[in-house]
Amino acid sequence: MNIPTEEDWGDLSDFDKADAFKEFFGKSNQDMQQEYKRNIYARCSDFYEMPVVVLSYYIYGLADFIEHTDYWKFPSEQGSAI
Repeated sequence: MNIPTEEDWGDLSDFDKADAFKEFFGKSNQDMQQEYKRNIYARCSDFYEMPVVVLSYYIYGLADFIEHTDYWKFPSEQGSAI
């Protein structure tokens, strides 16, 4: 599966969708691993704003992050919520 295109994202007039676009656009699932570690709450909330085709790509990267992350290395307020 390819990294979603700008066309895949569609209309970006919604502020939250535009913010998700800013965080994810052009990034591979591998690129996003560090972003998930930096702020898992914000990145997961971005999933609510994604079109299905975009979500279908990035959900696999999130699953990989969850499967392979050492949660004890997170700050306490993030690690306890995962």
